[in-house]
Amino acid sequence: MIQQLFSFKGRSGRLEWWAVTLLGEGVAWLAILPAIELIRRDGAGGWVIITSLVVLVALAFRLTLAVTLRRLRERVRSPWMLALGLIPVVGLLWLLVECGFLPARREGGGSLAKPDGPGGAPSEGWPGTDAVTAD
Repeated sequence: MIQQLFSFKGRSGRLEWWAVTLLGEGVAWLAILPAIELIRRDGAGGWVIITSLVVLVALAFRLTLAVTLRRLRERVRSPWMLALGLIPVVGLLWLLVECGFLPARREGGGSLAKPDGPGGAPSEGWPGTDAVTAD
């Protein structure tokens, strides 16, 4: 499970993206506030706290980067679309909507939520299947 979270291979659903984004990033950034106060009080041991925070934030960033790239793959978007997140406000809002609210898509277009193969079964282009034949 942990290995999958840090992997850039595969796809991620909305639930996984939200869990990693809210929990992973939230925990990392909430740890910074008490650490700043500890550094202010205890100047001598501050480098240990700073090093720990840098490692924690780097792990959270790596985890979020991996799950966001997998989520973009699930949405059939180029990984380069992640660069739009560098645009203040608009880019981050776009990533939030794209990764957090929109359903997965098929390679040829359309939503994975509504399969249109024979009998409602997945058809060609459905991730994880080659083709479905009707019996």
